[in-house]
Amino acid sequence: TYKTQNVRGTEDYYSYNVSLGGDWVINNKSYLSFNAALRGIPTESMEKGNGTLKNDVFTTDYHIQNHTKSSSWVNVYNLFHQYTFSKDVTLENTLNFTYNWNDDQEEQNEKGTDYLYKNLMRNKTDVYTGSYTAVIGKSFDKSALEIGNQLQYERMDLKQPSSTISNNFTHKRWKEYLYADYIYNGAPFSFSTSLGWDLTFNEVEGKKKNYSRLKYSLSMDVELGKNGGVKLFSRGYTVDPSSAYLNPYDTSTDSLLIVCGNPSLMPYYYKEVGLAIGYSFGNFYFWPQLVYSHCSDMI
Repeated sequence: TYKTQNVRGTEDYYSYNVSLGGDWVINNKSYLSFNAALRGIPTESMEKGNGTLKNDVFTTDYHIQNHTKSSSWVNVYNLFHQYTFSKDVTLENTLNFTYNWNDDQEEQNEKGTDYLYKNLMRNKTDVYTGSYTAVIGKSFDKSALEIGNQLQYERMDLKQPSSTISNNFTHKRWKEYLYADYIYNGAPFSFSTSLGWDLTFNEVEGKKKNYSRLKYSLSMDVELGKNGGVKLFSRGYTVDPSSAYLNPYDTSTDSLLIVCGNPSLMPYYYKEVGLAIGYSFGNFYFWPQLVYSHCSDMI
């Protein structure tokens, strides 16, 4: 089959941005700030033209009309408050809410005397993310200590109505991270460490699965005179699979291809340890680094 097309198209693109923010020094111990942002990027295009379809049996002319429309909106809201108990002790509270909405539509129409092709594709996505973080910190002469708790909720709703099959997919995720950080800045030795517990509660299309992992990081630096230094570091953390990997439904736009995820996938756990040595000669420096990495349950 030999197919030729000649089309001419137009495209409209818009961008809307609205933002608002401010801060308030309530008194010498209490400070408040906020910001809100809204952004929209709607686009629309239209193609019209003609084509010819040839094979060993027949040749036919057809008319083409393609229509594409995309709408996306992003909402971001933040609220921050800091309270100073004393010169060395502070409490910070942060609230965040984000809402992303996206609707993509594509319609293809090809019509001739003995030929007809129609295809409709649509992806509608709603993503909600909210988080609350509380951190209390205390500073010392050459060091600082922080203890915090981070709570996050995510929800994704995906709708894919089309001319062939409709898929609706919902993914919910609760995350909580309780941690403690300690930093020491000295000469010639300094280090920082963080230790926390990472909890994840997943629900995909009614199927629930929970995970908990240790999250840590350690970094030590030693100065070797004015021109060099040694750094030793280690860390371990989890990476959650995205909704695209968890969606059990066919998300392919090709009728001959099936692309689907597995709702039972676990987050993968990443560990690494490394050593780096740096030295400089005037404006030149080199920083060789040796790292060992290990990943379990990799997606």
